[in-house]
This record gives sequence, structure tokens and C-alpha cells, in this order.
Amino acid sequence: MLRFIIIEVMVKFEIGIALHKLGRKEDAIIDYSNAIELNPQFANAYVNRGNFLEIYVRKCIERSSKKRGIYS
Repeated sequence: MLRFIIIEVMVKFEIGIALHKLGRKEDAIIDYSNAIELNPQFANAYVNRGNFLEIYVRKCIERSSKKRGIYS
């Protein structure tokens, strides 16, 4: 049973990487979160999710600021 959970964690992690490469960052974040739920000690999933969240939030702030004329 543990072996299947480890495989599922790795599958979710690899899907997250593939989705990010396809430009589907929100979906990638979800898959990283799923991997973390299955194995809360899987550090790589935390790192990748954190990196992508940082990029995503930064881009959202930039777009919002541009709309308001704050960001150049």
C-alpha cells in the first residue's frame, strides 16, 4: 500500500512539472498541493509550489498595477 502512495505522490509531482511547462500554472499548483497532501514530508513539492506561487502572485500584482497605471 505504501508503495502505491509513493508512486501516486511522484505522479502528482511529475504532472505538476508537466503542467507548468505547458503554461498551466494554476493546475500545476493544485497537483503539487495534492502531492503534499499525500506525503507532507515531500520537500520538492513544497519548493516547486512555493516558487510557482511566488511567480503567479508577482504576475497578478504586476497586471493589477498596470491596469491602475501604478506599475511601469
